[in-house]
Amino acid sequence: MKSLVLIAASVAALASVQAQAQPKTIKFAMTVSTGASTCLPNAAGTVYVHSFGEFENLEVIVKRLPPNTGFDLFSIEVPKAPFGLAWYIGDIVTDSNGVGVGNFVGRFNIETFVISPGVPAAAPPDVFHSPPAVVPEATVGIATNPV
Repeated sequence: MKSLVLIAASVAALASVQAQAQPKTIKFAMTVSTGASTCLPNAAGTVYVHSFGEFENLEVIVKRLPPNTGFDLFSIEVPKAPFGLAWYIGDIVTDSNGVGVGNFVGRFNIETFVISPGVPAAAPPDVFHSPPAVVPEATVGIATNPV
């Protein structure tokens, strides 16, 4: 009888652990901003954020984009220009039909933040200086509070 109770308790504990391990998923549609509507009027996308507790898997599916083209995915602080802080997440390359998929692992939730606690002792690396980048890199540090 003791072993039966122990087995039942073990099964209940395992079920609890498995329930906690089940990912929670948020799904939302990407829409074309007013500024991009002239060059990508039919673009569409769907975003799935699968949360696994300590990390998330960000799955981005885009369609009706130019075929065989690379796109850079950024997370932005504000949804309209001037956008505020933005950080690069990764690349999505479309296929011959203009469909692309990106899967990125990281923190993509309310706990995500950016901070630059002060001017660093050394200058930030300037790795894209030749040829000149479209947007030049920062060569001096800046200080921000957590955002």
